[in-house]
Amino acid sequence: MTIKTRTEPPTEIVPEIIDTDDGKYFVKYTCDHECDVDIKVAYQNNKGDWQTVRGSPYTATFSKEAEAKNNALTGPAMVKNAQKQIEKLSNFMKETHAGATVKNKDLSDTKTLISVKDCMEQVYLQNEEKTLLLDQLDESLKFLANNGVSKDKEIKQTKKLFDEWSALKTLAKNVKKEIAPLVDAESKKNAAVIAKHEEALKKYTVEMKKRPFYRFDTGPQKANEFLATVETEIQEFEESTNSLKYNAEKFEHPQAIEASEGKIFEIRTEVGLMKELWDHINDCAVIFKGYMDNTWEETKTDDMEEEVKRLERILKGMKVDKKCNAYIGILEEIKKWLKFLPLCGQLRDPSMRDRHWDMIREKVKNNFVIDSNLRLADIYALELGKISEDVEEITDQAVQEAKMEKTLNNIELFWTDIQLDFTQHKGSEVQLLRLTEENFEQLEEH
Repeated sequence: MTIKTRTEPPTEIVPEIIDTDDGKYFVKYTCDHECDVDIKVAYQNNKGDWQTVRGSPYTATFSKEAEAKNNALTGPAMVKNAQKQIEKLSNFMKETHAGATVKNKDLSDTKTLISVKDCMEQVYLQNEEKTLLLDQLDESLKFLANNGVSKDKEIKQTKKLFDEWSALKTLAKNVKKEIAPLVDAESKKNAAVIAKHEEALKKYTVEMKKRPFYRFDTGPQKANEFLATVETEIQEFEESTNSLKYNAEKFEHPQAIEASEGKIFEIRTEVGLMKELWDHINDCAVIFKGYMDNTWEETKTDDMEEEVKRLERILKGMKVDKKCNAYIGILEEIKKWLKFLPLCGQLRDPSMRDRHWDMIREKVKNNFVIDSNLRLADIYALELGKISEDVEEITDQAVQEAKMEKTLNNIELFWTDIQLDFTQHKGSEVQLLRLTEENFEQLEEH
């Protein structure tokens, strides 16, 4: 026997075991603080093997509020427990007998059939437990009687409970046989309903792919409204599935509903991914609108390009169907910005002069004005992507011309203040110009 407290860490209590030499053992143990204890009891059988006693392990409670007399095996606690167990067993017998009886019941009704079947099965499931309780109750009352505590009423009630339990087990056996054909028929019927339900889910999955929230032109607001409708429809499918699952479990073919549950999981996953996609599309739309509202002067193309690249990485990391129109649509929008922003960066180069902007205006056939009122949206509307090669050529020309201008300005600045020395050519009146060696080298460079 081992007795341990339900504390952390558990403490083992060493009991005093008294052998009365008549097949009985008395065990005494105590604890110095309030707690629950687990008691494991085993005995050594004829083969020398240790075997657990029926009902073990047991649970006991140490409480300072308990009266000392309750510790006695013939005390009031023992009597009250016996009366309580009699009442519980009696109620169980009556309720289970009434539930398992088929007389005057419409067994064609699925719920009624399930109710009868459940009650019948409880007899089999609880056979060991109830039999043990009856045996413990019988032994307890015999012990009380042998020790001068007469409980004739309880002894008669217990005898009656044994008879009722035997009759209930016989009833369960007969009912099981009687309802077997009905259970089999209902099982097949439910399996057929589940098969239709599964087909409906498959069809729904195919039809769902045609819903507007798979199209990019639907827009975030409408797409989320359509997704909310699908959420309601999924909940209805789940309710039906749970009902069919209940029947499938009751009629012993729980695996039949697994395919439907799997399909609902797939639908929920798909809808979740589409919600995630539309949330991202909405985020992109908000960011792009913010870009559009920027003035040309405050546009910072490098920062914006990095942010758009981040949006692209997030999009490509999603597990959504990359062939769906909504995904393709937002990916194209992102790519437009990734093509547009570098062109804007080139146009914002300080080398751009009015003549270069005139060349751009000529290409796009639009006489826009570069001033504080010009917004990025105005530049976006020019569809620069269609003339990207021309833009690159013009901006490259502007950069090269700016370099040339800078070089010419440097030459002019250098030679403006250069002082030249004149020396007379030997033997003639010709005056020769002289440069310092340093200036001569610079002349060669220029």
